[in-house]
Amino acid sequence: RVLVGVGLVVATQVICRYVWRVSLVRSSMKTAANLRRNFSWNLFQVAPSFYDRKKVGELMTLATSDIENMRLALGPGLIALIDSLFYCITIPIAMAWVAPTLTLKFIFPILFIPFAVVVLQRKIGEYSAKVQQKIAELGTQTQEMIAGVRIARIYGIETQMESRLNQRSRNLNEEQVRLGKVQASLGPALEFFLSVSLVLLFSMGLQMSVGTLVALQRYLQKLMWPMSAVGLSVVYFQKAKSSGREYYKVME
Repeated sequence: RVLVGVGLVVATQVICRYVWRVSLVRSSMKTAANLRRNFSWNLFQVAPSFYDRKKVGELMTLATSDIENMRLALGPGLIALIDSLFYCITIPIAMAWVAPTLTLKFIFPILFIPFAVVVLQRKIGEYSAKVQQKIAELGTQTQEMIAGVRIARIYGIETQMESRLNQRSRNLNEEQVRLGKVQASLGPALEFFLSVSLVLLFSMGLQMSVGTLVALQRYLQKLMWPMSAVGLSVVYFQKAKSSGREYYKVME
């Protein structure tokens, strides 16, 4: 009976994962297509004076990079969030069932994870907005260079234009490095709290049987993926938030 019950749980989990992954990825792609369709339709309806205020390079960045960020949040980002929530709800319940009196003691450090995520989330959002701005500036610069290549050759200013483009590229690279450092710190920060919980678990090992200790240790290891998934979804959603703000500002 136990084996049948475990088999049913595993089968249900596999089926549900397949269904929500297929449905979420498909819906995110359809949403991105609708966003691009509405965006392009509106660009053909506005007055020519609109293009005096908005540069073509910025609009191209919105239609490609920014909409792709929103699609990733609605697809992989949402999948990672659902996966992490499923594990974060079920695994602590299983741990409390195995050792109800000891679970709260060694799982206490994990309760600090949401606070760490909130702090890093703000930094990721701040740097994501700067990266999107630099991408838009680089796109605008590239578009202007392509449009004015004949004039540049006539006046012999190719070197100056190339220097400006290289400077834009370096600025973008610097902002991406800053963003990457914050994103890279999210995973280790989450794993730190899990490691502290693991140390506390082994320090309490004399109060429980070997089987209970092994079971709880395995449960803690299974929490590694949802913690990483939380960090991944935070990155996706922060990028989508920054991109969506610029997208809807132009649409308005």
